[in-house]
Amino acid sequence: MKTVGKGDTILVRYSSRTAEGVLFESPDDGEPETVTVGQGRINPGFEKALLGMKPGDKKTVELPCENAYGKYRKSLVLRLKRKKLNLTEEPEPGKYLKISLDGREAGLVKVVKVAGSYIVVDANHPMAGEDMVYELEVVDIISKGSQE
Repeated sequence: MKTVGKGDTILVRYSSRTAEGVLFESPDDGEPETVTVGQGRINPGFEKALLGMKPGDKKTVELPCENAYGKYRKSLVLRLKRKKLNLTEEPEPGKYLKISLDGREAGLVKVVKVAGSYIVVDANHPMAGEDMVYELEVVDIISKGSQE
């Protein structure tokens, strides 16, 4: 039977939760996601866990925060001038905004505080600092890639 290797395009069902059991993501409809292993579009620890699995295999993977979404970094809490952000709507604490800084690609940030001409945003991933647990199931291998 075929096993998952680097470059393979697969169908995978998964869910992720914090080590304390708080659900972070789980496809609502139960439909598997299409993933190409080794493209770098998903978490490297998640990809590594898929290697060698066969269709029908299930696995639970625990990743410390460093290997999941990273440690929480205070340096990613930023005080920004509103006028430099070209906002299309009024920012509100707790809401997420897509912003672009210094011509870089737009990123999603959480509004922490709105204060006059400034806003404070948190650019950490919402699960930064959390150890994560993934439940994985390889549904099928759609196509085989290079086995590097």
